[in-house]
Amino acid sequence: MAADPNNHEDIEAETVVKSIVIRTLRLSQSPEDLTTDLRLLDGGLGLDSLSGLKIITSIEQHFGFMFEVHEITRESLQTVGSLIALVERKTGSQAP
Repeated sequence: MAADPNNHEDIEAETVVKSIVIRTLRLSQSPEDLTTDLRLLDGGLGLDSLSGLKIITSIEQHFGFMFEVHEITRESLQTVGSLIALVERKTGSQAP
């Protein structure tokens, strides 16, 4: 899912999620280098359960919310884009 260039929350979510993935997995890329279809699991970046937990915890701390257990699925961690979409759904459901 590509960020809507007119929605600053989408752009922030995408940049923050990509930055957290880069930091957690110790990648040398910049956020702009990570495409939304880049696989985190199944032969992609090799996300393991500990790295996945660190990414989720960092996202929760940054955005100030907690994911429900049912929100964290294998599908939501499949690609960079699916992880961004998970965050966008959660931030979109947060009433100001």
